[in-house]
Amino acid sequence: MIMIKLLRSFRGTVRFSATGGAVERLINLTAQNKLNLWDFRKTAPGVFEGYTIAKEYKSLARLARKAGVKTRVRKRFGIPFIIHKYRRRLGVFIGLAAVLLFILVMQNFIWSIEVSGNQTISSESILATMEELGIHKGAFTPSLDFKSIELAARARIKGVSWVAVNQTGSKVWIEVQESVKAPEIIPDAPCNIVASKAGQIVELQVFSGQAVVSKGEAVDKGDLIVSGVIEDPAGNTTMRRASAKVTAVTQFEKIITVPLSTQQKTYTGETKNRYILDFFGLKLPLYLATKQDGEYDLSSSYQKLTLFGAQLPFGLYTNEYKFFETQTTEYTEQQASEQAQQLLKEYEDSDLKEAEILDKQTSQEVKDGEFRLTVRYTCREEIGKVQEIYTNESEN
Repeated sequence: MIMIKLLRSFRGTVRFSATGGAVERLINLTAQNKLNLWDFRKTAPGVFEGYTIAKEYKSLARLARKAGVKTRVRKRFGIPFIIHKYRRRLGVFIGLAAVLLFILVMQNFIWSIEVSGNQTISSESILATMEELGIHKGAFTPSLDFKSIELAARARIKGVSWVAVNQTGSKVWIEVQESVKAPEIIPDAPCNIVASKAGQIVELQVFSGQAVVSKGEAVDKGDLIVSGVIEDPAGNTTMRRASAKVTAVTQFEKIITVPLSTQQKTYTGETKNRYILDFFGLKLPLYLATKQDGEYDLSSSYQKLTLFGAQLPFGLYTNEYKFFETQTTEYTEQQASEQAQQLLKEYEDSDLKEAEILDKQTSQEVKDGEFRLTVRYTCREEIGKVQEIYTNESEN
């Protein structure tokens, strides 16, 4: 039924009225001459209406006169009448047909490629490999064997276990699944305990290993405190995972600086956009190449162009310029001091949260346009740090 309606639309249809004479004879004459006639019915006393093909209406009207029936066209339907109505704008139809043909042809080329599923492998390296295999913007898709490309990509791209290439129109999706490496498990790997910072040891509890320093001794950063290499009285050496609690009194200095003047951006609210047409990979500026005056932040975005849901091989870059003015803010020594104290508190809450602060001496000065707060700490804290013992076996 739909096909019949479509064919009638292409050929053109006429709805006409018939009055007077022998209507029954008109119907018989129409059938004898094999003319199309449908939906012929009585619409009012002595008035009938029906439909026929536009090119057959003159023949039908001639038969109607033989039967003494008067016919009259009521309405015309279909593409031929639309074309006739806009015959002076024939270029529009030619242009539309050219665009549709262009879209159909362009569907056989790749104009957009997206990569998904990768986490540690960069999209750029995947696209570079795919380009070597024939998948790139402008590639003719009927000449590509996607299954063979998938197999070749798995062999070439290190770190992937699965690759799939899917195509919809002119767009290609490359889906990858990265190989999952089994975690390297080193149970009870031999290690030493060394000092994470300089200090004087006030408490040393050895749970495993052999202590090489004693309580009360001073150590520098990186010094060995507990060794994982154990030698028995017979001279035999074994390697263990050393474990100990090492508490020391440490002394160190923290310096916090705050500039007495800072520069800040204040956006004026003025923005300008410049557009660049991406035509088959060629970037064509749609503006005069003049330099922008003033200070600004520049951001760029890209929009793919589509027509009737089909992606075109064109795109549009938008460069947005947001203008601002630079303002200088001056701080008094008191304001800088308050800011430095806040930064010091944040440092103590994060870096020294596990330490006991035994003493804290502060000094401050203004030098070279900066407020400088110097703090000398004396703390009681854990300084033992695990350091793996590398052997020939562990290196292999």
